[in-house]
Amino acid sequence: MQERLITAQNRLKELNFSLEEKVKKQVQTIQRHEALLTSLFSDMKEGIVLFNEKLEMRFCNPSAVRLLNLSEEEAKKRFLALVKEMHQSRDKHLFIQSQGFDLELRMFESGAKDVFCVFVRDATSELQIDRLKDELIGIAAHELKTPLAGVRMAAECLSKTVQDPESKETAAELLESADEMKSMISRWLDVAKLQTGSYEIHPEFCLIKPMIRKALKHFSGFKDFECSLEISPDAAAANVDKQAFMQIVQNLLSNAYKYRKEGGVCRVKIQTRKSGDFLELKVEDEGIGLPESAIDKIFDRFYQVRMDPARKIGGTGLGLYITKELVLLHKGKITVASTLGEGTVFTLELPALPTETEKGKDE
Repeated sequence: MQERLITAQNRLKELNFSLEEKVKKQVQTIQRHEALLTSLFSDMKEGIVLFNEKLEMRFCNPSAVRLLNLSEEEAKKRFLALVKEMHQSRDKHLFIQSQGFDLELRMFESGAKDVFCVFVRDATSELQIDRLKDELIGIAAHELKTPLAGVRMAAECLSKTVQDPESKETAAELLESADEMKSMISRWLDVAKLQTGSYEIHPEFCLIKPMIRKALKHFSGFKDFECSLEISPDAAAANVDKQAFMQIVQNLLSNAYKYRKEGGVCRVKIQTRKSGDFLELKVEDEGIGLPESAIDKIFDRFYQVRMDPARKIGGTGLGLYITKELVLLHKGKITVASTLGEGTVFTLELPALPTETEKGKDE
């Protein structure tokens, strides 16, 4: 019995020793990999910051600290605040300014969501090019307005004076093209103002149904367009800029018409309801819908969904970008849900109540 016990103890010691050796080798392997990754990350010119699931910083390479131009301790506090902000946002993407530089931050999650990696890079030159491009577009659009007004006036005069049907049709096409160009120039100018922060809105408490009906006049001659309104009595007014609100609605209707099912009628439903201090407005269509890959890009500048190569869809890809920016200027929000082949729903939340200043004026 004693011999068996001694044998078992020796066997257990051998197993423990073997296990310790295996653990030691695994630890050494992990340490080598960690040292390799640390060396790799440390030599990168881009910043890398790692957080665990409790949002505790586990690693921060020298470039991340350098890009913020702060002390290491201050940089860590700044990154902690930024990662909390990105963790709550949908796109996990931020642009910030630091000591005259424009930095882009992107957050990536591990599959198990127990590690968060923040990638930091200097995007100053790219954003400067974007600003110059926006400025150039704004200048070009502004300079085009005067000659275009002359072209449109000549086309309008021609349409009233010519008699033969062929010339009248040509004049009508010329007038339509001039109006399309005018609309395009207006969009470019709006984008330039939005980019520079010079776009101003003047909200006032007003009924929304007359504004929606006015926006619908643009589609009055379209035989393949139908729109129904369901305005809830407790959600019939909002605190909005009239022109901006009509542009928002018209852009969403234009988007629905552009992405209608080919050969079919564009059917749109506009509904409102009260949601706390906000008016919730839904614009729902029965069009071709959006692929899931397009949902996060639909509000980007110049982005257009391309699904059928044989079908030509016009436009500049600026309408929904402008729509979102106008909604944000109202301190509201806009979301989109879509089912491919069935349609799309845009949901807006806009202030429903007048401001204290406007209440004072009314009194």
